[in-house]
Amino acid sequence: MAQINDSVRMFALAQLTGIKTDYMECDKSGMVTCGAKEYFVLTDDEADKMADERVRDSLWAFNAEFVAECAGISNERTIKAIRKMQEELCEDANEIVGKLVGNVAAFSRKAIMADGRGHFISSYDGNEQSVKIGPCEGGTHTGTLTLYVYRNN
Repeated sequence: MAQINDSVRMFALAQLTGIKTDYMECDKSGMVTCGAKEYFVLTDDEADKMADERVRDSLWAFNAEFVAECAGISNERTIKAIRKMQEELCEDANEIVGKLVGNVAAFSRKAIMADGRGHFISSYDGNEQSVKIGPCEGGTHTGTLTLYVYRNN
């Protein structure tokens, strides 16, 4: 996994947005702030991990039909019961949905494949953008590096 520092993240965002790095700040989560705008600037591994965490934290919010399909359930009344449980319990249904689908890792992979990482990471528009930066640009890596950018607000 590539180790990158804040200046590389900010450089990549500057390449994408045209915003000068002088106006940016970066935190340890990979969040780069430019005034009121926030972006996650992540490596491929970081983006995979964040998307997976967000899927796991929001199992309760998935479409009942998708949950049922992943759980091997096709009975319409049962799907209706899953939906009702989700509506009534909201976040508290997360554990139950996790038990229903069984293999949460496989569920997460399927959800990310269906909707893309941007859907789970970018709360602004659900998009994922990539930026390739070469060696010496940004100062701390050798070779070409691809970073993934997600607008957060």
